[in-house]
Amino acid sequence: MRRRFLGVRLAVLPVAVLLAAVPACRADGGAAPAASGSGPGGAAAPLAPVVPGAGGSIAGPGRLLVAWCDRWGVASPTTADGKADLVTVQAVVAAEGRVSDERAAVLPDGATAPGLCGPPRYTAAAAERQRFNADFTLLAGTVPGPGGSGRAAAAFALADGRATAAEPGAVPDGRGALFRTGSSVLWWATADGRAASHDLAAPAAAPVDRGAVPGPDFALDGDRIWPARPLETKADEVVVAPGGEVAAGFADGGAVLWHRGDPASSYGPRYVEPVRIGRGDRGGALPGSERVPWCTPRLWLDGRTLLCASEDNLDRVVFTADFTAVERVEQLLPADGPRPTDAVLSPDGHALAFLGVRYGEAALYRLDLAPGARPVAVVGLPFTAPVRGRAVLPGTDRGTPRLIAWL
Repeated sequence: MRRRFLGVRLAVLPVAVLLAAVPACRADGGAAPAASGSGPGGAAAPLAPVVPGAGGSIAGPGRLLVAWCDRWGVASPTTADGKADLVTVQAVVAAEGRVSDERAAVLPDGATAPGLCGPPRYTAAAAERQRFNADFTLLAGTVPGPGGSGRAAAAFALADGRATAAEPGAVPDGRGALFRTGSSVLWWATADGRAASHDLAAPAAAPVDRGAVPGPDFALDGDRIWPARPLETKADEVVVAPGGEVAAGFADGGAVLWHRGDPASSYGPRYVEPVRIGRGDRGGALPGSERVPWCTPRLWLDGRTLLCASEDNLDRVVFTADFTAVERVEQLLPADGPRPTDAVLSPDGHALAFLGVRYGEAALYRLDLAPGARPVAVVGLPFTAPVRGRAVLPGTDRGTPRLIAWL
C-alpha cells in the first residue's frame, strides 16, 4: 500500500486578503492589476511581464515555506458559474515560530499546478521544491493549449496569479512542468516524447530542445534528465543522491535503490530492475535491509544517508560506501511523537523540519540531527479552525499542505 498524506487543513494567519470577485490580490491586500485597465487618456495599461521577481518574493533566510492548493476553491473571476484554483504559499520564521508572509493567487480559468493541485500523494523533497523558481515568485503549471485543446506548460506569478505565455508543444495528460532547482528555467515534457526548457528570466528567448525523455515525464537532476527508473516509480518520487549516480524511489511495495548506469529491464529500455531496501513484494534486497521498515524515500542527508518516511516515523538509512549493503538504520522520532507527513533539510544540513499531526492538530516541527534530539514544535497549525480572510467556496475540499523548503 502506498503511503498517503494526512488531510491536514491550515488555520491561516493571513497578511493578504483574497477577494473572489477579482482575479487575484496583491500581498498588501490591494487588487491586482486587471488586464482591461486603462492608462492615461483611456488607453489600455500594459501589464508588467510575468518574469522572476515580479511582485516581490516571499522567500528569505531562515524561513520555512508551506504551500497548498484549494482545487476549484474560488469563483472564476471571468466565467459565470466557473471555478478556479486558489494557491497559497506561506512563510514561517523558523527561529520565531510565526507566520511572516503569505501569497494567495487565483490561477487563470482552466489553469492548474498538477503537482500541487492534484490528488495528495507521496513525492520527493526535490520534486516539491522544483514546483517553484529560485526566488518563489513563480509556480510551474499548465494552461489550456491553443484553441482550448490539450494542455501546455506555463508558470504563474504568486503575486497575482497571471500566467506566462503557453509554451510550445502539448504536455501529456495529467503532467506538468518544473523548474531546475535554484533557477527560473522551466522544464516540461511534450506529448511527442521530448523535453524542452525555457529560461523565464529571458522570456523572449526561444525554448531549448533537451532531447528524448524516458516516458511521459522525467526526474531532473541539475541539468540532467535521470535516464531510467523502476516500472512502478513515478518521476517525482525519484530521489537522486549527491553525485548523481544512485537514486532511490518507491516500487514493488517498498523503497528501492538503483544506479544511473543499470541495464534495462525486461519491461523495456526506459526501465531498470532495482534492489529492495527493506520490505517489498518481489526482487532481491540489499544485505541489512531487513532492519529497514516499510518507508518511502524523501531526501538524502549526505552522499550515502537516505531519509525514508514511514507511517509514523522518519528513518535514517546509511549505506556502505559502494551501496552494496545497508550499514545501519535509525528511527529519528520518539515513539510518542507526532506523525510526520513531510520533511526538508535545513540549509546547514544539521536539522530537519517536518509537518506533523498530534492530538488533532497540525504543526511544523524542527528536529536537530544529533543523538538524543527530540522534535520541537515551531508553530501550530490547527486544521479544525475556520480559515480566515478567504472567500473559499462552501464545500471546497481544503488543500493538503506541502512543506516545500527551509531557506
